[in-house]
Amino acid sequence: MKKIGILFLCLISVSCFMYLTGCKKDEGLAPFVSELRSEIYEGQSDSYQIRASYGFREEPFTNDGSVGEKVYRLTFRMTGLQTDNTERTVFLTYKGVEYKSLFSLNPVSDILTATLEIEDFSEKEFSAVIFAGSAAETITFKSIIPENALDYRAALALFEKNQPALADSFKDENGNFCAEIYARIIFKDEKPFWYIGFASGNNRIKALLLDGVTGEVLATRDVL
Repeated sequence: MKKIGILFLCLISVSCFMYLTGCKKDEGLAPFVSELRSEIYEGQSDSYQIRASYGFREEPFTNDGSVGEKVYRLTFRMTGLQTDNTERTVFLTYKGVEYKSLFSLNPVSDILTATLEIEDFSEKEFSAVIFAGSAAETITFKSIIPENALDYRAALALFEKNQPALADSFKDENGNFCAEIYARIIFKDEKPFWYIGFASGNNRIKALLLDGVTGEVLATRDVL
């Protein structure tokens, strides 16, 4: 009788282990993403034309094939006022927390840019206040990414499914993935696309352009 009880407990333990293992979510290539732009917004008024984007980037940002600490940011880009010397600040309240940042000229893009470090920002529409001296103007930002667009996890999953040989080329002999991934959603000509870059170190990148709805690979390029 004692042996039957022990056997019964063993069977329960094995069943629980199999259940937990089976329910463990397969994250695919998502954990290897070191830079992500998952959302793009537009906001405008009589005074401003502004785009915003949300995502994360590892810090420090280096092409070394591994993922560092991720910093989540909501970034605003203001066009048309590059030569205006007026100091402008963006102000936003999210989940009871106040965020603000000063616009400054990005030396690379030559665009006025302001960045807020916010985690778990999932809004499709939000409002922010732009301060210019003593003047304040509230602007509503709306996502321009269509609802049928793939998120980055789905885009990467379709890439693995449709391009298994290319996906395997970034793995070592033990099947370990040995690259970091840059994933940026793009909206052009009223269509969404995904830029997917596989960075394997030494500034080498295998860049792909995916259809943002079907996941079809539209173009590939080696970037050195």
